[in-house]
Amino acid sequence: MIQPTPLSRTYTVRITYATGGPPRVLVVRPTLDSRPGEPLPHVYREGSLCLYQDDEWLPNMFIADTMLPWACEWLAHYELWMATGHWGGNREPPAPPD
Repeated sequence: MIQPTPLSRTYTVRITYATGGPPRVLVVRPTLDSRPGEPLPHVYREGSLCLYQDDEWLPNMFIADTMLPWACEWLAHYELWMATGHWGGNREPPAPPD
């Protein structure tokens, strides 16, 4: 369970990792909503969060030191996007997962 800011909701996330592949972060609860007429930004087709560019995470990095803070940052951007319609994070679309 993570809470991006003191004013944020608490989110339950699931992080999965298999050797040789990238970690995947999925928000389990609450269900992520979208703005009317807009797709949920920076998520992959299967629903995992787009947290980093391909070269920003390496298998020798600790998931707790990367994926958790990155998920908190993503969720903070998500909450601001829901309120304002502006995504403050990286604007590049997610690359297809390996």
